[in-house]
Amino acid sequence: MAINYSLKHHILQKRIFVVLSVAIIASLLIHVYFISRAVVNVVQRESIEIESNILSSYVGDLEEEYLALSKDVTRSFAYSLGFEEPSSLSYATRKTFAIGLSATR
Repeated sequence: MAINYSLKHHILQKRIFVVLSVAIIASLLIHVYFISRAVVNVVQRESIEIESNILSSYVGDLEEEYLALSKDVTRSFAYSLGFEEPSSLSYATRKTFAIGLSATR
């Protein structure tokens, strides 16, 4: 009876040891995965910030070029390119398809 109890106890200890070992290894692997993802995300964010700064600078250059060119556009310049004053003005309008909601309904 004592030998049978000791053998069951030993098998139970082995199973507990295996389960806890697997849990510890799985926890370590998950920890390494999340740390590596955090590092990758930081590197990606930094590269996106650099790209954003480059694009922002490019947009600023385009705005500056637009302002410099828009100063040269005058009525006389437009007439020299063949533009004419319209004889009658007409505006395009459209009806809205959305239904307005009010707070009183």
